[in-house]
Amino acid sequence: MPSPNTESPPVIYESSGGPVRSDQALYVERGVDHEFTRMLERRRDVFVITAPRQTGKTSLWVKTQHTLKDKGITFGTIDFREVFGLPEDSTRMARGWTETLFRALCREFRLDLGDLGKWLAAQGEMPTTNLISTFFSEFLRSRLQGAIVVAFDEIDVVQLYSYFTDSLFEAVRVLAARRDELDLSFVLIGINPPENLLKSLGGSAFNIVAKQVDLRDFDPEDNAVIAAWAEGYPATDKKERLSIAAGILTATGGQPYLTACLFDEARSENVQSTGELAPFLSDRIARAKDGDWRRAHFNSPRDIIVERPDLAFRVIAAYEKALKGPIAVKTLGKEVRASLLTSGLVRFDPKDEKHLVIKSDIYRNVFDKAWAKTIEKELGEEVFSSQLPGVAVKLDAPRKRICIINTGGMISTELQPDGKYAIPPDLTRFFRKFPELNSIAEVTAVALMAKDSSDMNPDDWETLADAIFARRYVGFDGFVVAHGTDTLPHTASAIAFALGEGLRVPVVFVGAQVGTDVIHGDARINLTRAVAVATRNVPEVVAVVGDQIHRGVRVQKKDDFRFDGMHSPTWQPLGTIADDIDIRPQDLRKIDRRREMELRNKFSRGVFKIDLYPGLNPDFLMPLLKNPTLDGIIIETLGIGNVPTEGHWSLISFIKAATERYIPVMLASQFPIQPRMTANYEPAGPPLAAGALAALNMAPPAAVTKFMWVLPQIQERVDKGDLPIDRKISEIKRMMETDYVGELDVIENGEEK
Repeated sequence: MPSPNTESPPVIYESSGGPVRSDQALYVERGVDHEFTRMLERRRDVFVITAPRQTGKTSLWVKTQHTLKDKGITFGTIDFREVFGLPEDSTRMARGWTETLFRALCREFRLDLGDLGKWLAAQGEMPTTNLISTFFSEFLRSRLQGAIVVAFDEIDVVQLYSYFTDSLFEAVRVLAARRDELDLSFVLIGINPPENLLKSLGGSAFNIVAKQVDLRDFDPEDNAVIAAWAEGYPATDKKERLSIAAGILTATGGQPYLTACLFDEARSENVQSTGELAPFLSDRIARAKDGDWRRAHFNSPRDIIVERPDLAFRVIAAYEKALKGPIAVKTLGKEVRASLLTSGLVRFDPKDEKHLVIKSDIYRNVFDKAWAKTIEKELGEEVFSSQLPGVAVKLDAPRKRICIINTGGMISTELQPDGKYAIPPDLTRFFRKFPELNSIAEVTAVALMAKDSSDMNPDDWETLADAIFARRYVGFDGFVVAHGTDTLPHTASAIAFALGEGLRVPVVFVGAQVGTDVIHGDARINLTRAVAVATRNVPEVVAVVGDQIHRGVRVQKKDDFRFDGMHSPTWQPLGTIADDIDIRPQDLRKIDRRREMELRNKFSRGVFKIDLYPGLNPDFLMPLLKNPTLDGIIIETLGIGNVPTEGHWSLISFIKAATERYIPVMLASQFPIQPRMTANYEPAGPPLAAGALAALNMAPPAAVTKFMWVLPQIQERVDKGDLPIDRKISEIKRMMETDYVGELDVIENGEEK
């Protein structure tokens, strides 16, 4: 790269989108340019270039081809957005889509389309994966000489099509095993890595060792980068020219497109000093916030996030945390982390690579908390039409407005071509299967996330609670949460605690034991019943199972097969669903109408649960107490709080050691018991005397989630100095024995209150 020279003519900063014309405009190289060129020249492999939009992916590819033009390599590039467009512009059928790809490749390599037609006719009804791999290994290979490199640009377009696009990635995997024999390389260019674009196969199916091209932004603190971008900038003073370049790179965080835009416009407006640069940057930030500057660029993060409705709420929640400060990479799920990076809003902290930080000052100002909240409130919502054919809607009275929030689980799955169940990539499609819901209420659908319920965790509880809380004043009369049955009681309990005593509308959890394709199954009827219950005066978190309505903090799973797979053994059902919905008001929780709903949705990640069994060696447990991330311990006992107290098997010393370290130990029974029994049953006395706390008659899921909910509140008071550390355990005990949302029976003077 030549050194800056004020006498050289000003360069062109490419800022109109598309690849940088390196023969006409400034192309600033990154280290990855040389690395990718060397890899492509020396290896026959599959290369993956993934990065947010407008970060130079296509420019890198075009520049690399130009560099290797004399190396005897035959290059071909297929732009999926140009070839396929939207599904309405092309056939949705697998064969038609595949043949469209073949014709585009033939045009790119200047091969005869008549030959392609004859070849296709000779293949018969070959499976799609075999057809694609055979096209490359036989048809294409036999007609081209030397090394072949095929690039698929804008590969993310496959998300718009059905499951048959998996065959392309499967074919690439098959061909990669023969790459040396075929002298064939693939370059996959897009926003998402291939494993995120698979639908029916699942990410692990793309199990090849592809060469990842790590395309990062320019380093604003690298003097060589600053000098390269300043090359030819028409400032009369060299020092000012470099200062302007450094200021622009700092403001953009080195984002390639935005950096080029600002250089181009600063040159046009004759910015000659850092003093002139500051108001220039402020003007662009203000215009970007108003949607009046580079609108396509600043709409891109939102577009990328909402492309994955199953992740979108969690991505926005993670971004809001990043606005407050660096977030540890290890605290984010793999998919959330990938989506957040793909959006372009954040980058790895260059100091340690273990945290994600907001990419730039411009992004922090434009994509602020208000921006995040706006998207969060609108995200994934779809209002069902009340004019669906074949659905009788009663219009003689105003209908209730119900918000259905989907989190995944069996109730959300679709039967795939391979006979397996999977979450559909478009979660709003799930809701469209139930037009009859409009005969019950005006339904708004929110595709919050798509997870097997075994993957639900405190992050998801917090996100779900926030999603409900954010909609509390927008006219919804009730909420329905579609959820997997395995952990439904845990999530229902967590949401009940998070929304608290001020909840005034129904929040109805519902799941299914089988998918919607089973006509006689429980998915459709359960969801219909749940929406109906959400229109009634049930100001609680409840679960609809079969024909029963259970309190959310009392429900437990009892069966993984039958349709009535849950019950609430410590509290009678709140109602029954028959020809009408019979609610028993006397069993509902008493509501203090003077109290507003408040959100307390922080849950501990440091709780360890021990399932007690005969022969458990206490020596296994003592090392737990040295773990700095441990907040509390739950011992799930075999009875009403009794634990081994004899000899080497005694757990009393372990309980005492934990309590001395201010680590609370809670005893929870596998079988909820009446609270008065703990005072009358002698074996339960020693662990309580040693400092253990009793979960009383709380259902096991409620006991776990309440413990996880109480701990952060107490620790916050300790950290602020509002609560002495020696009172920590007693205050946890007080909160655990307080009935907040109907989770336990309160005993006073030996009588239930």
